Amino acid sequence: MVSIREADIDDLERIQELSVKLSEKEEKEFDGTIDPSWNTSEEATGWFRKRIEEDFSLVVVEDDELVGYAVGALRDSEDYREELLIAELESMYLKPDHRSEGLGSELMERFEEWAGEKGAERIRAEVTAQNDKGIEFYRKNGLQGYAEIMEKDIS
Repeated sequence: MVSIREADIDDLERIQELSVKLSEKEEKEFDGTIDPSWNTSEEATGWFRKRIEEDFSLVVVEDDELVGYAVGALRDSEDYREELLIAELESMYLKPDHRSEGLGSELMERFEEWAGEKGAERIRAEVTAQNDKGIEFYRKNGLQGYAEIMEKDIS
């Protein structure tokens, strides 16, 4: 049986392990500059700890095994925009055999509910530009493109 619950500090290492898998996938398929080892660094441990203790964090569990997670936080809008409180879904991952089961959409719904309860006016998620499946998922869940960051490798 699969369930979704709030993360607690005992989930920290398992969330980080899943985040490594997410970064490895991103590095392999979309962006060779991503460093999967960052996810287990001291900096990342503090970052994930803050999400669990103070911000938004859910885990997807099947038979006591973490098979997914979602974390996010509130942030102010950019200085060039009118003042907005934005809830950003910063990282989300589901193991491949748990995708296309509605779990990602459930995580998004719960994130949006949390954001509304916190007074956010918008929700945001960052997705790699080449990640067509990720872009399709977020669009299906009501997000629209706002800006596209473009880069060129000159090394």
